[in-house]
Amino acid sequence: MVSKTGQPFVLDVLIICLELREKVARCFEAIHSGLQYFMMMLSLLV
Repeated sequence: MVSKTGQPFVLDVLIICLELREKVARCFEAIHSGLQYFMMMLSLLV
């Protein structure tokens, strides 16, 4: 199977997986820093 970009289908899938993993990692980082900020605000309020 050859995809639209002319690369083997497997390579396309791998690239998509890597991009998704990067996006998920960024989301987790954002959530993590958001949680840290939230906890900091809570500790200031308490």
